[in-house]
Amino acid sequence: GAFVLAGGACLSSILLSGKAVVGVALVGKVGMSAIFSGIYPYSAEIFPTAFRNAGMGSCSVAARLGSLLSPFFGSLFSANTSLIAFGGTSLLGGLLTRAFLPETRDQGLLEHVDEAANIEPSDDVDPAPSESTHLIADQASSSDPV
Repeated sequence: GAFVLAGGACLSSILLSGKAVVGVALVGKVGMSAIFSGIYPYSAEIFPTAFRNAGMGSCSVAARLGSLLSPFFGSLFSANTSLIAFGGTSLLGGLLTRAFLPETRDQGLLEHVDEAANIEPSDDVDPAPSESTHLIADQASSSDPV
């Protein structure tokens, strides 16, 4: 959702002029902020425990590198080229995320690499909590308070 919002706002702002560009650009910025704040919890959920720290570090480096280079991109190219690049990569990121990454809602964290190798992207989300969710809830309710 946020990928489409951000990408659509960046691409549609090319067609506008005046104050409307600022409003649509701010909508795109909200979408980008939502993507950026949602990617960290999701990244932690898709890496197995053995590689979670290294995976999160790699994701953080890539995100900070993009944040570092993005202002220079705007000064090197025209405004329309920048908007096409940022909007296009946002839409592409949304499509790739939807097509290749698994849904992690109501799923337990991966413990071993074997579990990560067998995971498949999911188009539909099972609204019923998984077995692991029930086990975690049962363990939490049966533990004695400190």
